[in-house]
Amino acid sequence: MEAGLQAKGDTRMIHVDQVERWDAVAFGNLLKQHQLLTEPMLHDPMVIPAICANSIFRVIHDDAPLALVVESLNTQPEVLDLMVIPEDKAIGKRKDELRALATALRAIWFDHAGFRRVQSMVPISRVNMQRILRSLGFVEETRRKMGVRNLVRLGSKPEAILIYGLIPSDPLPETVDTVEIATV
Repeated sequence: MEAGLQAKGDTRMIHVDQVERWDAVAFGNLLKQHQLLTEPMLHDPMVIPAICANSIFRVIHDDAPLALVVESLNTQPEVLDLMVIPEDKAIGKRKDELRALATALRAIWFDHAGFRRVQSMVPISRVNMQRILRSLGFVEETRRKMGVRNLVRLGSKPEAILIYGLIPSDPLPETVDTVEIATV
C-alpha cells in the first residue's frame, strides 16, 4: 500500500512506500551511520539479517528519502514495534505533513493489519525521532528527561530511552486545512 499527501500549492508530495525486501548490508550500514546498534550487535552475523527477515520496511519520501520506518512484531500479540530512522534532518519540522500522514499509517496498522498497539523506543538524545513520532500522534509514555535509564549504549556511555505508544483510540493530531491525503 502506498499513501501520499501534498500541501496545496506545493509540487512535492510525501509518500510512504513499503519495500518488499531490504538488503541486510545496506540496512547494517544505515544502522551504523545513525549509531543505532552497538558495535558487537552490528558485527553479530545473526542480528541484522534476522531484523531484515522479520520486519516490514517503509520509506517516507518526497523527491528524496526522508525517513525509514522499520516495523517488527513484538513478543506480545497484536503489538507492533516501530523504529523511525530520519534521513532528512528537517523531516521532524514538517509537522503538518506528518500529521496528515498519520491517518494513512493508522489505517495500515490498525484497520488493515489489526494491531492494537504500535510502540517505539527512542534514545533520549534523538530529538528528531521524537518529533516525528509526536507529529504522527504517538504519546510519550515515560517521564520526560528521564525515560528508562541506561537501557541502550549507542556511543561510549549508556543512554536512557523514551517509550512512545499509539493505540486506535488516541486522537488524531490536528492537521492544517491546506493538507490533503490521497491513498493509492
